[in-house]
This record gives sequence, C-alpha cells and structure tokens, in this order.
Amino acid sequence: MTPMFENPEISLDELPRVESVSWQPMDDSLALQLVIQQLFVVAIIAAVSIGTSLHPNVTFLPLWLHLLILVAITIPLVVWPYYSVKKRGIAVRDKDVLYKSGLVVNRVTAIPFNRIQHVETKQGPLDRQFGTASLQIFTAGGSKGDLDIAGMERDRAESLRSMILKRIGSSVEES
Repeated sequence: MTPMFENPEISLDELPRVESVSWQPMDDSLALQLVIQQLFVVAIIAAVSIGTSLHPNVTFLPLWLHLLILVAITIPLVVWPYYSVKKRGIAVRDKDVLYKSGLVVNRVTAIPFNRIQHVETKQGPLDRQFGTASLQIFTAGGSKGDLDIAGMERDRAESLRSMILKRIGSSVEES
C-alpha cells in the first residue's frame, strides 16, 4: 500500500539562495510619495501642538520648544523614506513571488503561487498623481492582504497582476 502523503527531507545546501535573486526596485517616486504622507501627518501634529502652546489656559511647553520638537521629529520622517525605498525590491521566480524590505530589520517575504487566492491593484490619490499602484496578494485564511507591495509603476503592477492570475489559474486547472 502506497502512502497518501510523502514529505521527503531536502538538504539546506540544495535550496536556492535569495542573494542570487535579481531584485527589481520600486518606482523612484515612492520615496517622495512617502515623504508627502509623512509631512501631512507632521502638519496635523504641528497644528495641534502650536494651537495648544498658543492657548492661554494651556502651559505644557513654550512655543519654541514645540517647534524644536517638531523639527526633531520631521527630519527623520523626511529622510527615512529615501533610504528605506532603496532597500525594497520584488522578484518573481518560477514558483513564488519575493518581496524584500526593511532598513533596520531586513525582511524577505515569499508567497508561493499555489497559495495565492487572488491579487488586486489599488491606487490612492498620490499613486494616481505619480502613476504608481500597489499590488496586494491574498492567500487563504486571511481577510487582509498577505503582501502589499507599494510603489510599483502602474502598468508594471497590472502586468504582474495579470501574470499571477494566469499562473494561479493554470495551477488550479492542473490540480
């Protein structure tokens, strides 16, 4: 009688190396988009902070200290995206999609094609302005996208979405 399920051991030396993957970078405008988003948040914090410091009944901190804190917060928020976007990349291999990110903590996510349920592209207002899109990949068991790849050129995101849908469609037919 043959077993229904086999799971033979694979030598770790035989696995493909992630370092040998040809990573495709994100669109150059992603860093600027992230800076604009950060500055929008800083503007809201600044309005609240300055408003409270100018109110006669509130004396938490003087105005100059509020401004100093805002500058100290704003500089890293504006600089960080330019470095973090350089560390992002996507690669499509024969059996999976890889995405790397992280400036301090490096992360590589692999989503096998046979686990993908569906794929979406989405565009927010800044994406439309810059001609970019996000690709969201959903796997079984989650309501939120398992992988959200922001900052891809819109046509590239759409073609990748189509390719993944064709690939998962053919893998469903083969099963």
